[in-house]
Amino acid sequence: MTNRILFVPGKNPKPPMEEHRRQLLRCLRRGVERADPAVAQAIEADSQAFRLIAWNPLYYQSYRPLDEDLPWIDALLKQDGPTHADVKEALKGSDSAAIKSASEKLNEAWQAVSAELYKAASEKARAGKGPEQGARPGPEAGGPQPEGEKKDEGPIIDAEVVDEKK
Repeated sequence: MTNRILFVPGKNPKPPMEEHRRQLLRCLRRGVERADPAVAQAIEADSQAFRLIAWNPLYYQSYRPLDEDLPWIDALLKQDGPTHADVKEALKGSDSAAIKSASEKLNEAWQAVSAELYKAASEKARAGKGPEQGARPGPEAGGPQPEGEKKDEGPIIDAEVVDEKK
Protein backbone atom coordinates (compact mmCIF):
# COMPACT_ATOMS: atom_id res chain seq x y z
CA MET A 1 0.00 0.00 0.00
CA THR A 2 1.31 3.43 -0.93
CA ASN A 3 1.06 6.28 1.56
CA ARG A 4 -0.64 9.46 0.41
CA ILE A 5 -0.88 12.93 1.87
CA LEU A 6 -4.30 14.51 1.36
CA PHE A 7 -4.54 18.26 1.89
CA VAL A 8 -7.94 19.86 2.35
CA PRO A 9 -7.55 23.65 2.37
CA GLY A 10 -9.45 25.96 4.68
CA LYS A 11 -12.10 28.43 3.65
CA ASN A 12 -11.99 31.28 1.12
CA PRO A 13 -10.92 31.32 -2.52
CA LYS A 14 -7.57 29.73 -3.34
CA PRO A 15 -5.33 29.83 -6.42
CA PRO A 16 -6.18 27.52 -9.34
CA MET A 17 -5.76 23.91 -8.27
CA GLU A 18 -2.52 23.02 -10.06
CA GLU A 19 -0.81 26.26 -9.07
CA HIS A 20 -1.99 25.87 -5.47
CA ARG A 21 -0.89 22.22 -5.37
CA ARG A 22 2.51 23.08 -6.84
CA GLN A 23 3.21 25.73 -4.18
CA LEU A 24 1.86 23.61 -1.31
CA LEU A 25 3.98 20.65 -2.42
CA ARG A 26 7.01 22.90 -2.71
CA CYS A 27 6.53 24.06 0.91
CA LEU A 28 5.82 20.53 2.15
CA ARG A 29 8.96 19.11 0.54
CA ARG A 30 11.11 21.90 1.98
CA GLY A 31 9.74 21.41 5.49
CA VAL A 32 10.02 17.61 5.37
CA GLU A 33 13.52 17.90 3.89
CA ARG A 34 14.64 19.72 7.04
CA ALA A 35 13.45 16.86 9.23
CA ASP A 36 14.00 13.81 6.99
CA PRO A 37 15.63 14.24 3.56
CA ALA A 38 14.87 10.63 2.56
CA VAL A 39 11.14 11.14 3.06
CA ALA A 40 11.30 14.41 1.10
CA GLN A 41 12.96 12.54 -1.77
CA ALA A 42 10.29 9.84 -1.64
CA ILE A 43 7.55 12.48 -1.82
CA GLU A 44 9.27 14.12 -4.79
CA ALA A 45 9.73 10.78 -6.58
CA ASP A 46 6.03 9.86 -6.33
CA SER A 47 3.86 12.34 -8.24
CA GLN A 48 0.76 10.94 -6.52
CA ALA A 49 2.13 11.19 -2.96
CA PHE A 50 0.46 14.57 -2.36
CA ARG A 51 -3.12 15.26 -3.30
CA LEU A 52 -5.01 18.50 -2.98
CA ILE A 53 -8.74 18.24 -2.34
CA ALA A 54 -9.70 21.57 -3.92
CA TRP A 55 -13.29 22.23 -2.80
CA ASN A 56 -12.95 26.02 -2.70
CA PRO A 57 -13.68 26.74 -6.40
CA LEU A 58 -16.85 24.66 -6.13
CA TYR A 59 -18.12 26.80 -3.29
CA TYR A 60 -16.76 30.27 -4.12
CA GLN A 61 -16.87 29.97 -7.92
CA SER A 62 -13.63 31.98 -8.12
CA TYR A 63 -9.90 31.79 -7.58
CA ARG A 64 -7.48 33.96 -5.61
CA PRO A 65 -4.27 34.91 -7.43
CA LEU A 66 -1.04 33.79 -5.79
CA ASP A 67 1.02 36.76 -7.02
CA GLU A 68 1.04 38.65 -3.70
CA ASP A 69 2.11 35.59 -1.71
CA LEU A 70 4.91 34.25 -3.93
CA PRO A 71 7.66 36.62 -2.69
CA TRP A 72 6.87 35.65 0.92
CA ILE A 73 6.80 31.95 0.10
CA ASP A 74 10.14 32.25 -1.72
CA ALA A 75 11.72 34.15 1.19
CA LEU A 76 10.51 31.60 3.73
CA LEU A 77 11.74 28.64 1.69
CA LYS A 78 15.19 30.21 1.29
CA GLN A 79 15.68 30.21 5.06
CA ASP A 80 17.72 27.29 6.40
CA GLY A 81 15.70 27.20 9.60
CA PRO A 82 14.50 29.52 12.30
CA THR A 83 16.25 32.85 12.67
CA HIS A 84 18.29 33.70 15.75
CA ALA A 85 15.38 35.84 16.97
CA ASP A 86 12.97 32.89 16.46
CA VAL A 87 15.16 30.60 18.59
CA LYS A 88 15.71 33.25 21.26
CA GLU A 89 11.97 33.83 21.54
CA ALA A 90 11.26 30.09 21.71
CA LEU A 91 13.79 29.55 24.50
CA LYS A 92 12.58 32.40 26.72
CA GLY A 93 10.61 30.06 28.93
CA SER A 94 10.64 26.47 30.01
CA ASP A 95 7.11 26.23 31.42
CA SER A 96 5.48 23.87 28.91
CA ALA A 97 1.94 24.87 29.95
CA ALA A 98 2.74 28.55 29.41
CA ILE A 99 4.39 27.77 26.07
CA LYS A 100 1.37 25.72 24.97
CA SER A 101 -1.01 28.47 26.07
CA ALA A 102 1.01 31.12 24.25
CA SER A 103 1.13 28.94 21.13
CA GLU A 104 -2.64 28.50 21.21
CA LYS A 105 -3.16 32.27 21.62
CA LEU A 106 -0.79 32.95 18.74
CA ASN A 107 -2.60 30.40 16.57
CA GLU A 108 -5.98 31.97 17.40
CA ALA A 109 -4.67 35.43 16.56
CA TRP A 110 -3.16 34.18 13.29
CA GLN A 111 -6.43 32.51 12.32
CA ALA A 112 -8.35 35.72 13.05
CA VAL A 113 -5.93 37.79 10.95
CA SER A 114 -6.03 35.23 8.12
CA ALA A 115 -9.82 35.19 8.19
CA GLU A 116 -9.92 38.98 7.87
CA LEU A 117 -7.41 38.95 5.00
CA TYR A 118 -9.38 36.32 3.10
CA LYS A 119 -12.66 38.10 3.89
CA ALA A 120 -11.26 41.32 2.41
CA ALA A 121 -10.00 39.43 -0.66
CA SER A 122 -13.38 37.72 -1.10
CA GLU A 123 -15.25 41.01 -0.81
CA LYS A 124 -12.89 42.58 -3.34
CA ALA A 125 -13.49 39.67 -5.73
CA ARG A 126 -17.27 39.93 -5.29
CA ALA A 127 -17.20 43.70 -5.78
CA GLY A 128 -17.01 43.22 -9.53
CA LYS A 129 -13.41 42.33 -10.24
CA GLY A 130 -13.27 40.50 -13.53
CA PRO A 131 -10.98 37.61 -14.51
CA GLU A 132 -8.24 40.00 -15.50
CA GLN A 133 -8.15 41.35 -11.93
CA GLY A 134 -8.20 38.14 -9.97
CA ALA A 135 -11.69 36.67 -9.62
CA ARG A 136 -11.86 33.85 -12.13
CA PRO A 137 -14.61 31.27 -12.41
CA GLY A 138 -13.62 27.69 -11.79
CA PRO A 139 -14.37 24.78 -14.14
CA GLU A 140 -17.57 24.10 -12.19
CA ALA A 141 -18.85 27.58 -13.12
CA GLY A 142 -18.02 27.27 -16.81
CA GLY A 143 -14.42 28.44 -16.51
CA PRO A 144 -11.48 26.68 -18.15
CA GLN A 145 -10.46 23.22 -16.99
CA PRO A 146 -6.78 23.25 -15.87
CA GLU A 147 -4.63 21.14 -18.16
CA GLY A 148 -3.59 17.77 -16.82
CA GLU A 149 -6.25 17.75 -14.10
CA LYS A 150 -7.78 14.36 -13.54
CA LYS A 151 -11.36 13.93 -12.40
CA ASP A 152 -10.84 10.53 -10.75
CA GLU A 153 -8.64 11.03 -7.70
CA GLY A 154 -8.99 7.42 -6.58
CA PRO A 155 -10.31 6.28 -3.22
CA ILE A 156 -10.30 8.73 -0.33
CA ILE A 157 -9.39 7.34 3.04
CA ASP A 158 -10.71 9.13 6.11
CA ALA A 159 -8.12 9.61 8.85
CA GLU A 160 -8.09 11.15 12.28
CA VAL A 161 -5.16 12.75 14.08
CA VAL A 162 -4.91 11.62 17.69
CA ASP A 163 -2.80 13.47 20.25
CA GLU A 164 -1.64 10.84 22.70
CA LYS A 165 -0.37 12.20 26.00
CA LYS A 166 2.38 10.08 27.49
